[in-house]
Amino acid sequence: MKIIKLIFLTIFTSLLTMSIAHSDGHIKLEYFATAKLFLDPLAPVADRDIIANVPTEGSYIETADGERWNVHNPCADWLVLQASGVFNLDVRCSAKTEDGSAVRIDYIGRAYPANEIGSEKMTSSELITRDDFYFITAPHMKTVSEKYSWINNTMFVGEMVELQFFNDKGKRPYVMYKWYAIK
Repeated sequence: MKIIKLIFLTIFTSLLTMSIAHSDGHIKLEYFATAKLFLDPLAPVADRDIIANVPTEGSYIETADGERWNVHNPCADWLVLQASGVFNLDVRCSAKTEDGSAVRIDYIGRAYPANEIGSEKMTSSELITRDDFYFITAPHMKTVSEKYSWINNTMFVGEMVELQFFNDKGKRPYVMYKWYAIK
């Protein structure tokens, strides 16, 4: 009888685990915005610490409903390169909405080549895509605007969709993200 109970418990636990693993759960992602941030030349500040300043000219955030927010200073990324080659992102930005509301956007993240092609593209200054790099962010936004107050209570995640790294080919370096609200 103990063996039958053990077998039943094992099967039940396996089925439950598989059900949970294949469930879509309760977290839903809703597209919020695309951000395109141009990059000034990297400024090393310590052995593995780098600052990547984001110039406001040309940088923007376009929301799902078609609004275009302008990026304002300060806006920069304090990158730390781990010994493993993983970049730790620590970005702090400001934006102005079309109605003039100020929004602060901070995010952390991790970035590293997802495969050999990603590494090659980075060294050759080719356009890098999400297929080439693991590049995920966790934006945190806040504002005093009543219109946008919902962002104060919302969690966001993001992924890099394009990265034009620094190059000698005349291509302006930038990073482009898709940001999603977690519902």
